[in-house]
Amino acid sequence: MIKNYLKTAFRNLTRNKLFSLINIVGLAIGMACSILIFLWVHDEKRVDKFLVENKAVYGVYERVFSEGKIDAGHFTPGLLAAELKRNIPEIKYASGFWSAQEILFSAGQKNINEKGCYADSDFFKIFNYHLLQGTKATALTEPDAVALSRKMAVAFFGSPEKAIGKTIRFNNLIDFRVSAVFEDLPSYASEKFDYALNWQYLLTSVTWLKDWLNRSPATYIELQDGTDPIKVEAKIKNFIKPYLTSNGSGFHLELGLQRFDQMYLNSTFKNGIPDGGRIEYVRLFSIIAVFILLIACINFMNLATARSVKRSKEVGIRKAVGAIRGWLILQFIGESVLLAFFAFVLALFLVVVILPVFNQVTAKQIVLPLSSLTFWFNAGGLLLLTGIVAGSYPALFLSSLNPVKVLKGSLKFGSGALLFRKGLVVFQFVLSIIFIISTIIIAQQVSYVQAKNLGFDKENLVYIPIERDLGHKFSVFKQQLSALPGIKSLSYSNQIPTQIGAHVYNLDWEGKNPATKVVAIHNGVGYDYLKTMNLKLLSGRDFSKDFPSDSAAYIINETALKMIGYKNPIGKPLTFFEHRGKIIGVLKDFNFQSLHDPIQPLVIGFTGENISWDGGLVIVRTEAGKTKLAISGIENVFKKMEPKFPFKYLFADEEYQKLYNNEQVISRLSNTFSFLTIFISCLGLLGLAMFTAEQRSKEIGVRKIIGANVSDIVMMLSTDIVKLVILASVIATPVSWLIMNKWLQGFAFRIHINGWIFVAAGGLTLIIALLTISYQALKAALINPVKSLRSE
Repeated sequence: MIKNYLKTAFRNLTRNKLFSLINIVGLAIGMACSILIFLWVHDEKRVDKFLVENKAVYGVYERVFSEGKIDAGHFTPGLLAAELKRNIPEIKYASGFWSAQEILFSAGQKNINEKGCYADSDFFKIFNYHLLQGTKATALTEPDAVALSRKMAVAFFGSPEKAIGKTIRFNNLIDFRVSAVFEDLPSYASEKFDYALNWQYLLTSVTWLKDWLNRSPATYIELQDGTDPIKVEAKIKNFIKPYLTSNGSGFHLELGLQRFDQMYLNSTFKNGIPDGGRIEYVRLFSIIAVFILLIACINFMNLATARSVKRSKEVGIRKAVGAIRGWLILQFIGESVLLAFFAFVLALFLVVVILPVFNQVTAKQIVLPLSSLTFWFNAGGLLLLTGIVAGSYPALFLSSLNPVKVLKGSLKFGSGALLFRKGLVVFQFVLSIIFIISTIIIAQQVSYVQAKNLGFDKENLVYIPIERDLGHKFSVFKQQLSALPGIKSLSYSNQIPTQIGAHVYNLDWEGKNPATKVVAIHNGVGYDYLKTMNLKLLSGRDFSKDFPSDSAAYIINETALKMIGYKNPIGKPLTFFEHRGKIIGVLKDFNFQSLHDPIQPLVIGFTGENISWDGGLVIVRTEAGKTKLAISGIENVFKKMEPKFPFKYLFADEEYQKLYNNEQVISRLSNTFSFLTIFISCLGLLGLAMFTAEQRSKEIGVRKIIGANVSDIVMMLSTDIVKLVILASVIATPVSWLIMNKWLQGFAFRIHINGWIFVAAGGLTLIIALLTISYQALKAALINPVKSLRSE
C-alpha cells in the first residue's frame, strides 16, 4: 500500500516538472539558509559552555557610579580574586585572568611569538581545560610555573610529555618551568591562548594592578555546592569599599555576578547590569531563519493553489467514487513531504558547497555534523515541519472542492481564497522590503564608521609594537627611524590610538570638590604625538624638548575641559595619579574608542624618551605612496637593535576596522539574505500570476474579442501586483524604521535614516515584481481568445 502511495505521489510530482522544480528550488534555498543560520546559532550558543559544565562559575563585574552615570564591565582590580576567596566562605575557587599580547618565547634555538594569559593557581580548578600533563592542583602554584598548549609544547619540545619540567624563556627576560600541558582550545572557546603564566609574576611586574582603583583584569569564581548566587552577590556588592581611601561624593564602586556561560552572548551592560550583546544577533538571525523558511513554504502554497485548477477534476472524480476527505488531505500533504525531502537533499548539497564561504564570512569553523544523531533528528523534524506547513493549505483547499461543481466545469474560487493568497504574497514582500531597507541602512552605517573623520588621519599610519628592551633604547630607535626615507614623523603611545581605555579615578584640579571623584581615560605618549597623529590643538602646545618640565604636564581633550570647567586652562594645575602638573594643551575631541561609545574625558601624559616598561607601540606616519619603503627600513633597524624578536607592524586603518567586525559580518549576511528572500518571494509571485491568469482566462478572451490589445491585458494583470507591493511597502516602512532605529541606538555616532531609503526599497521591489510576472502576463495576453473561451 505504501509502495503504491509513493508511486502515485511521485507520478503526481513528475506530471508537472516545472512546478515541482520551482518548488524544490524554493524550498531547498529556504532550508539551506535555515540550516546555515541554525548551525551558526548553535555554534554561538555553545561557546564556553564546555568550560563550566555542571559547575557554578561566575564572572565578577564592577559597576562605577560617578556624576550620575553608571559604567560597568568585567574589569576588576588585580587583587580582587585572592581577597574574595579569603573573605567569602561560599567561594570555593577564585582566579584573576588577564589576556596577554603575543610574547616571544625561546627554548634552545627556537624563538616563537605566542599569545597567552596570566591566571591564578585556581584557574585550572575552576575551568574544565583538559590537561595532558601535570595536575590542576599544581599547574600554576609556583611563581615560575607556566602551562603550555599542546601546539606550543610540540613546537618547542616535540611532545607534551617531553615538555614537562623543561625551562622556557619568556620575552628574553626570565625563565619559566613547564608545569602543565593543556589540550589545544577549540574554536568555540572565546578566549584563545597557548600559555598561562602565574598570576603572582604579573602582580610583581605590573605594580599598578595592586591599586584598588585600577580596573583591568577579569575575576572568575566558583561557588561551593548548593550556594545561592543571589546571596553571594549581595554579600560582595560593597566588597571593594573598605579597600578604597575615599569613595568620594557621588562616586562609588559595586560588584556583581554573571554566569560565566552567559558572558559571551550577554557582554554589554545597560544601567550597570548585563543586558544584550551577541545574543541579540542570535535572536535576530533565528527569526530570520524561520521567516526565510516560511517564505519558501508560502511559495509552495501559492504554486500549489495555482495548479489546483488542473488537479480539480482529479479531486472531483476521486470524491465521486467515494474518496474520504481525510485521505485526500493525507495524499496532498504526503506529496508535499516527498517534495520537501527532495528539497532537503538539495539543501544539504548547497550547505556543503556554501559552508566554507559562510565560515569565512562569519569567522567561524562550523562543520556539518553528519555523524550526529541530534542533527539528523532535528533535520528530520525540519523536513516534516516544512512539508506539513507547505502542504497544509493546498491539501485543505483541494480536498474541500465540491465534486459536482468540479465535474460540471463550473468551479470558481471565492474571493476569500484569492484574498488569502494575496495576503501571503504581501507578507512575503513585507519581509523582503524590510530586508532591503535593513541592508541599505546597515551598509550606510558601516560605510559611515569606515569613512568618518575621527579627528586624526588614520591613513599612512603604522604601529610598531615595542618588544623587550626596545623601550629603553627608544630615543636611539627613534633617531635612526627619523633618518629613513619615506618616514614623515614618529612618536610613542602606551595604547593603540583607537583603543585607549585605561581609566583613572584620582583626577584633581583647582576648584574641584575634594569629596568628588570623576572618571577619565588616560594615555601616555612621547614627543611629536600630536604631529604624527595629525590631531588638532585648540589651544596650547604639544610636549616639547624645549620644556623639561613637560614630564609633569598634561594635554586634555574638549570633553575633559568641560568636565574640569577651567575658562583659561593653559598653565592651570591638574593632579593625575597623585602627580601634580599643569595643562599645556587642549585637543579638539577625537574618537579614541569605537563609535559605539561617546567621547569621554581624556588626559594625555608624557612618558619620556626612555620607556621604563615593556609594551606600547611606536607610531609612524609615512609619506603617501612610500609606506612599503618605510616599513622595509624600519624592519632593518629593528632587527639590528632586537635580533631575537620577530618584527611586527600593524596598519592603523586595519586595526580600526577590527572594531566593527560584527557589523561587517551582519552587513554581508544581510546582503545575501535580502537577495535570497526576494528571489524566493518572486517564485511565490510567479505562482500568484499563474493562478490569476488561469482564473481570468475567460475574461481575458472576452476583452481581446472586444478590442483590448496586449498592453491592456498586461496592465490589467499587473495592476493587482502593483497594489500588493505598494501595500507591502506601506506595512514594511514603519516596521523596518523601528527595527533599524533601535539597532542604530547602539552607536553614539550614527547616520540619520533618510526617507529615500524606503522609497528606493519599495521601488526596487516593485520593479523586480513586475519583471517576474511579465512573462506570465504576456503569455496570458497572447493566448488565442477562441481557445480560452472554448475551454470555459
